[in-house]
Amino acid sequence: MERQGSEAFSSRNPYKRQTEFPFLVNGCVYVNEFLPALLANCTIPKTDKMKILVVDDEKKIADTLAERLRLRGFDAVTVYDGASALSLVRTERFEGIVLDLRLPDINGIEVLRQTMKEFPAIRVVILSGHGTERDFQISLELGAIACFQKPANIKELTAALAEGREKGDVNASVSGSSKQD
Repeated sequence: MERQGSEAFSSRNPYKRQTEFPFLVNGCVYVNEFLPALLANCTIPKTDKMKILVVDDEKKIADTLAERLRLRGFDAVTVYDGASALSLVRTERFEGIVLDLRLPDINGIEVLRQTMKEFPAIRVVILSGHGTERDFQISLELGAIACFQKPANIKELTAALAEGREKGDVNASVSGSSKQD
């Protein structure tokens, strides 16, 4: 490639002018003609953000919780009913779910049951304002990792979601789970 000012002529095609756009990869400066070769061998780095589905029929609570999770480094998505939650879990990959028990269409326990049957590695945290001790016990037996009453301590909730992830254990034991009355 020959340079003339800010333009370059490719040695493969001297009649085609192209503007030179230098770019930096691993500390080395490259120009346009190297880009296809670099991209062919390029891998996109995996994000470290844990993708969480927030399921709550109270839109304001769901949106606020999702925003608080985002501020703490999570990738949070919200839905407001059980059918939407099940649909989304089947089409996208989530590492965790924050699930309310009282939903307008499908009971949260049923959403949990179906989710754990199809995707047992998903970390589910129950967050309910109306859940009873029995509801929480059933949820833990079905595979939830923690149960919290609303309003929950955001630090405890995020710790429950992240617990085991650092160790690479997506199926962390329920024995270390939190439970608030």
